[in-house]
Amino acid sequence: MGGEVTMYAFEYFPTFPEGAQLHAEACEHCGRSPTIPAVRLERTPGEDNATATCADCLRAGRARAPIPQWVKRALARAVDVAHPDWSHKQRTDLVASRIDKLAHTPPVPWLQNNEWPVCHDDFARYMGELTHERLLQEHGSAERAKGVLRAIIEEVRPEWVLTMEDIETAWEQLGNFVAVFLFHCSDHAKTIYVLQTA
Repeated sequence: MGGEVTMYAFEYFPTFPEGAQLHAEACEHCGRSPTIPAVRLERTPGEDNATATCADCLRAGRARAPIPQWVKRALARAVDVAHPDWSHKQRTDLVASRIDKLAHTPPVPWLQNNEWPVCHDDFARYMGELTHERLLQEHGSAERAKGVLRAIIEEVRPEWVLTMEDIETAWEQLGNFVAVFLFHCSDHAKTIYVLQTA
């Protein structure tokens, strides 16, 4: 037992381990490290608490990431809309297999409640967190980068009325009290932004 974990690319988290929260603690199942902290995982039946688990053991089904009921319902509704001609069994089987795959994907750190977005009839792929560096690299200047940040916030929170001061504050707090998680829809060239503020 012990040793290092194989770092797989997960379908819903293709950049893993980049952006993952991993600890040096040994896996409770196989003794290897690094591990996903127990606080990010569900309690396994028969255990009092969730335990730190490596990516290999998570993938193998020895632990699960929690999936909120409303995320499961969102996927079920999306599958019903995308496949109205399928039988009920075909739709529920597809939903169950995708929920199981997500439950064996490392959770995104700080994404509250592991609230994974749905695209068409599947979960989106996590592509990382929006950072100053990423915005500057993609848009060249701070002014353009702030303009893109403003557009993202307005898309995600259309009810917010933003002043220039608000955008400056969001820019300063990006990566700290303001987090924007990027997800990609594999069947559409669409990016979904999940905005969280502290």
